[in-house]
Amino acid sequence: MQMAAKQFQTNYRILTLLAILLFVGLGFVDPVAGVAKGDCSLWSYVGIIFRTNRAVAEEIGPKIVYMALLTAMVAVVIAWVLQALIVVLYSRLRGGRHQSPKPQA
Repeated sequence: MQMAAKQFQTNYRILTLLAILLFVGLGFVDPVAGVAKGDCSLWSYVGIIFRTNRAVAEEIGPKIVYMALLTAMVAVVIAWVLQALIVVLYSRLRGGRHQSPKPQA
């Protein structure tokens, strides 16, 4: 017995919203908590740039870019999985009234 394959469409609005929310939230996570002294989260480094002089900003600028890119990648991957779950669950709650691809002759 085989299950009929359903093709679900990516909901880019949900994906974008979740990715932004996760990026902001993950920015507060300290990746080296307990190992290093002080707050090493992305947003704490961004705050340092606004409170200090240009020399310090130039020194930690590359670290901020690296942390932001890494955080963004993690946020997008998690958001993609979450939006896929939301789309599938929403489709099932609607009663399976889902447009499946038309078979080609």
